[in-house]
Amino acid sequence: MKRVDRKRLEALRRLKDVHDALLEDLSIVTGVLDQKTLKFTPKVSIWDLAFWGKSVLRTFLSQIEALSYTLRKLVVDFADELGVELSDEKRSELREPQLGLVESLQLSFRSFPVLFGTEYQLDLSGDGWQALATLVDIRNELTHPETVEQLMGREIYRSLAPAQAWFFARFEELLSLCAGVIPGAAPPFGFPSIPSHGYEKQIELFEKDDDSSLRPASLQSLEYARVAFSILLDDTSRGISGSTTLSKIDTLLGRNGQLGLKCWVRAFASEVECTVAVVKLVIASSKDVSLSAEDRLSLEGDFEADEQLARVLNLWSREFGAQKQIKAGGANAQALLNVLKIPHRLAHPKSPKDLRVSLKEVELMGNADNWFRDVTNAAGLRIENVAKTSE
Repeated sequence: MKRVDRKRLEALRRLKDVHDALLEDLSIVTGVLDQKTLKFTPKVSIWDLAFWGKSVLRTFLSQIEALSYTLRKLVVDFADELGVELSDEKRSELREPQLGLVESLQLSFRSFPVLFGTEYQLDLSGDGWQALATLVDIRNELTHPETVEQLMGREIYRSLAPAQAWFFARFEELLSLCAGVIPGAAPPFGFPSIPSHGYEKQIELFEKDDDSSLRPASLQSLEYARVAFSILLDDTSRGISGSTTLSKIDTLLGRNGQLGLKCWVRAFASEVECTVAVVKLVIASSKDVSLSAEDRLSLEGDFEADEQLARVLNLWSREFGAQKQIKAGGANAQALLNVLKIPHRLAHPKSPKDLRVSLKEVELMGNADNWFRDVTNAAGLRIENVAKTSE
């Protein structure tokens, strides 16, 4: 085999290592959703099932982000050895960690085939692409909702099947095209196939449980904002409980335990981001709140996560809560900052090792959660907290 072909094969193998780990996560979390769906009864809260649907969504979109980032990284890593010229500007673009999912996906599918002396045109015309765009919008709604109903992710299931079918078909096309350039690499050099899933049962259950009373429940309302905070807390609790259950199948470092930890940390990160967004929404839309220039800076400024949280919680505490002052900083606040970086790392792995959550990070997750509970309780986000801290 020629040296250039060996290098191209190495690039595909590195991609396969990341792909296989990500596919394993998606398979496990989809299996958990199916199990929860089969066991669902009217006595079980629909929000319990919704948590695992949201976990499937987050896992799938993180998978796309991680594969797209890996494709881009491989272009930079192998360009010189394969005689592909990249300008400094192009290298910077390919390395950019803050690209949105859609932009990263398009760039990666356009750039990776260059290593193989070929090109690929990503088809964006079908329903599958639109379904994927819808899932991205739903994920954004989960962290920046305007109504309580949006926190359920009811519309996830109609878009999941076509989005997954579209993405995995395009990914297989890309790999087949690139592997086909290497003598003897295709089709024997294959990637595990993705089992099809229609999510029909989930669609049926959520349509039956369609609580229309939630639709007008605007989060500009103090009452419904507090409902949202309770839902977010419950979701993180479900993440912790699910992680414990899954780790019993193997260990925290086993494939099931790892998936559980990822669902937990993604739910927690979503809770933190959503809490800030809802607090801002309530304060900014309230006619009874008079905001100073410093207050507006707290709502609109760009701060580290712990500082941002402290600022908006202090506004909430002053206007609606327990009149307590929250301070950023400290070891557990730093733990929060470190934990909030984990979902981004999972979506931008430099190697398969970056797709794992370490035991040290599990400890940090516990510390971060403790600090977040302490400051939100002190601010009186939930009614029971106002009563306790006012005594």
